[in-house]
Amino acid sequence: MPKPATVTPQAGTKRKPRAVKRPSGRPGADAPAIGRDTIVECACELLRKLPPSKITRSEVARLAGVDPSLARYYFRDGQSMLLAVAERLTEQFAHRVDRFVAASDGTPQEALKARIRSLMALQVEYPFFHQLIAQEVMESADPTARRLMERLTDSGMRAYQAIIDSGVADQSMRAVDGQQLFLAVVGMCESFVTGLPMLRFARAKTIDVLAESRRYEEFICELVLRGVLARS
Repeated sequence: MPKPATVTPQAGTKRKPRAVKRPSGRPGADAPAIGRDTIVECACELLRKLPPSKITRSEVARLAGVDPSLARYYFRDGQSMLLAVAERLTEQFAHRVDRFVAASDGTPQEALKARIRSLMALQVEYPFFHQLIAQEVMESADPTARRLMERLTDSGMRAYQAIIDSGVADQSMRAVDGQQLFLAVVGMCESFVTGLPMLRFARAKTIDVLAESRRYEEFICELVLRGVLARS
């Protein structure tokens, strides 16, 4: 039985190499030496100008200058990456509060101002932080998200109540609900970011966001203190 004819490639032609699919897992050895922390930092950087719904692993990898497979290796999905961002920013906020309170004179009034100023600083630096918490932490079924929310709300409310209790003890403040005070301050600080478009429209000009935030911060501090100070 004759052998099948062998087809010889024409002169000058090259065989097309077969595409080799790299198995899933950690990127190859030639990938940049960038770890999980760098991915989280780049995601935090994007949150300065984008809402969480616009922040994807691909966008973060592009900012970091790495292959998207690296972001996929560290985070199974976008939600887990954004949860890590929320954890990082919450930790940074806690350190900032500690610094602001340590720099105050220790009185209940100054401790309250320190908390307001630290929250305003966070809101101005990360305008979409509240959206991140509301959309990616509050609505998440992840146990890590649950623990983060408990830490955010419980520690914050306890701190505000401790300030009020201290003020009542030295007779500089009247008794108010620390939980309600916490919610009021969070709402007022967040409203600065959401209200900026209205402020620009009302003034019909470009505004200095940092300068306006400081004026608004002082306004909140005075408003809140007048509301909690002991009445003669």
